Amino acid sequence: MSTDTLLNVGWVVVMSLLGLALPVGVGMMAGRGERGERIGRLLLAGLMTLLVSWACGFSLQYGAVHVPQLGEGPRPAWQWSPFGEGSGLLAWGGPGLSADAGRSVLFLLQAVGATTVVVLALASLGHNLPGPTLVGMAVLIGGVFYPLLGHWAWGGGWLAATGRMAYMGHGYVDYGGAGVHYALGGLLALAGLLAARGGNFPEETAEFSLPSLRLRSRRQLDREARQMAKEVLRQAGRTPEPAGLGTYLGGSLLALLGLTALNLASAREVVPRLALVGANTWLGAAAGGLSAGVYMAFTTGRFHPIMLARGLLAGAVAGAGLAPFASPMALLVVGIGAGLIVCLGSYLLTQVWHLPDAAGIVSVFGFAGLWGVLAVGLFADGTFGQGLNGVGAGLYLGVAGQGVSGVFFLASGMQPDFGQLTAQLLGLVVIVCWALGPGWFFFRLGGKRHPGRFPERP
Repeated sequence: MSTDTLLNVGWVVVMSLLGLALPVGVGMMAGRGERGERIGRLLLAGLMTLLVSWACGFSLQYGAVHVPQLGEGPRPAWQWSPFGEGSGLLAWGGPGLSADAGRSVLFLLQAVGATTVVVLALASLGHNLPGPTLVGMAVLIGGVFYPLLGHWAWGGGWLAATGRMAYMGHGYVDYGGAGVHYALGGLLALAGLLAARGGNFPEETAEFSLPSLRLRSRRQLDREARQMAKEVLRQAGRTPEPAGLGTYLGGSLLALLGLTALNLASAREVVPRLALVGANTWLGAAAGGLSAGVYMAFTTGRFHPIMLARGLLAGAVAGAGLAPFASPMALLVVGIGAGLIVCLGSYLLTQVWHLPDAAGIVSVFGFAGLWGVLAVGLFADGTFGQGLNGVGAGLYLGVAGQGVSGVFFLASGMQPDFGQLTAQLLGLVVIVCWALGPGWFFFRLGGKRHPGRFPERP
């Protein structure tokens, strides 16, 4: 193994291990200060995902991936392509892990990614799930939902091939997992909340319940409890603090550290742009935090530290898919948009849909992640990504050396690529349908098996 390859492998290992700060931080954000067992249950689900990942070696997703930058040797892989070349739906590389250093370190990175998706998906609802259902959902999300979407996007599957097969730019592009990690995890959390709608959320509504309301119907109780909650928030001028302010802010900063580490770990293929990836991640975070803070200050007249923290994370999440492909100016725009999205998304969830997402997982990761997916097709500047997914290695759109391109903030001489925007829109629709369709079904199935947890609406 060459010195360069050895350094690259070491870098990915260290950054992947630091990336574990992300699920730990999310657990702190979702857990109450006085209810530490909630954090423990979430992290137990994450640990279960790691164990499942080690057991299967991610052969479903990564049997079709070859990363020469990590010194990985070619490995035979079976891929099911029912509609011909470029339509890969499943891949298999054999059970367990190989002794190949490149494949092993790639697995380590993706095992942390799977843990992140599981913790995000269960953060808002995991405390209401019985133990067997919690473990079953962790295994299902980490062993099926995430690997399959990852194969479609990163493992030579059909989403990545839309550029070669359907002339959609360079195919679906998602550098740091804005869609595969964060949007998937956040939208699975939304699927769980929707599946449990009308169910029992005693921890979220107890502070607004009064003994005098016990003899009324559940629907009347819910209506008056929501009205009381709105009045409390109006008078206090702040959002709910689900884990205590200090715990929530500390968890969000820890999650930001882990997210940055995962972005830098993914830089194994973009080493010349490593500094740009780091700078763009933090620029997006800063712009997201600033826009969220300013928006809330103007609309409520008060400073909201929790919304500031959510904006920081949302800006970094949205920039994850775009970091090596765009200029810092574009990341500032993406971050500003993410900050506004997280504010509006939080209002939509709590005040319009009345879903108990007190930690903001859906808006911070789900909605901002979708914005990050779309941002690649809007703001990639064309200076990087030549030959990605087998498209445009030498000449693209009549321009020599043009890479992944959007339609705004293009570098000089680059042509806008509406095909890339189409590919990103297709990926966005796939992620939404994959998370909310099967995700809702399996969460609902878990509720049917435990009717005390998810009772029908009266």
